[in-house]
Amino acid sequence: MFKNVLCVVTILSSLVFYSHKSTALDDPEDIYLKGREAYLDYDYEGAYELYSKYIELCPDSAKGFYSRGNASLIMQEYNEAFDDFTKTIEIDPNYYQAYSNRGVVYSYLGKTDSAIIEFLKALEINPNDEITLNSLGVTYAQLDMIDEAFEYLNKAIELEPEYSEAYRNRGSLYFFEGDKAKALWDLDRAVELNPNDPGVFITRGCIYREIENYEEAIKEFDKALELDSNNAEAYCRKGIAYLYLYQYEKAIEDMEYGLKLNPSLKQHVKEYLDEAKEKLQKK
Repeated sequence: MFKNVLCVVTILSSLVFYSHKSTALDDPEDIYLKGREAYLDYDYEGAYELYSKYIELCPDSAKGFYSRGNASLIMQEYNEAFDDFTKTIEIDPNYYQAYSNRGVVYSYLGKTDSAIIEFLKALEINPNDEITLNSLGVTYAQLDMIDEAFEYLNKAIELEPEYSEAYRNRGSLYFFEGDKAKALWDLDRAVELNPNDPGVFITRGCIYREIENYEEAIKEFDKALELDSNNAEAYCRKGIAYLYLYQYEKAIEDMEYGLKLNPSLKQHVKEYLDEAKEKLQKK
């Protein structure tokens, strides 16, 4: 379960957006900007609908298909996301972000070999994209190709020294390799760079949990929940930490609430939840 803290990252559009005086609903760029606003407000369904309307008006727009693909990807509609990224590439073969995000889709589907091919295609077009380098490093780590994983994560950090995700993932990798000091240094750096990202606190909490410092782990998961009160992963991991502190009622409460928020986590949590219930009955 711990290796799930390694994270590939989708590339958002790097286009520069300008303010528009027009607010007409039939203005394509206004619709696109409203879709962008919805996406940034975590309204992914709303973003998807607005991007679809934009595509109806601008059917040859690479950025329209790419942006809608991002919304689908976040909503775990992987086939739709892949199709939109593919359409993006058909319109603009140099749209490296679309190759990278097709790699993310493959990664989520467990097709790591195909993911690597897509990431390398993206890097052929833009060899200095730190997000793709990070994702490629994570994918190599998942294949236990540790030297390659460090190579790409290090390069991502060299190119963008303030890219928190690369520190987060490199810290996890250091931990897998037994270097706890470097692991925590990288995670501390990730938190420093991006203190509003619940994910970095979750990852640091996972490391504390693995070294059996459960109290500190719970503090980290609580920090994540302060930032995102509906973060299912934080609830589930916090519940697991309570399990190892023999606080079975709290463990069950947190894990069940996390599963209520995101039932897809059941395959990762069921074993711990069953153990907590069994031990509570024996008390």
